Amino acid sequence: MHLCLKTAIKKLSDVVGRRLDSHKVDERNGAEKPIASIFLLACPFWGGNGWRYSGYEELMLPEDGATKLSRGGKIFLYHCRDDATVPFDHLALYAQILPEAAVNERDEGGHQFNNDLSFVAEDIKSLQL
Repeated sequence: MHLCLKTAIKKLSDVVGRRLDSHKVDERNGAEKPIASIFLLACPFWGGNGWRYSGYEELMLPEDGATKLSRGGKIFLYHCRDDATVPFDHLALYAQILPEAAVNERDEGGHQFNNDLSFVAEDIKSLQL
């Protein structure tokens, strides 16, 4: 579990650090398309007042990561108060550096949102794509 989480955060950091200037390459024809939205669910915040484990620096967003994320379309943040894996206060850390993000606080659902992401599906449907 932790390795998967570490890999996911590393990939997000790599994308933000390299290429998230509000475009994504459409692999089918090489054309660039704007990124419509970014969805972060129960996402750990590495560094600062978040998690600091050996090697955490590799997982932190780059210095300009929040700015680049903000250029990538609407941002949605989700976290459950009863998450026993990633502390709920990590949501506030992301909300602080991404003030334009839509913050979705859930009372219960744990780290896996009770395996019900229908609320995320509703947010996706609400986008004007």
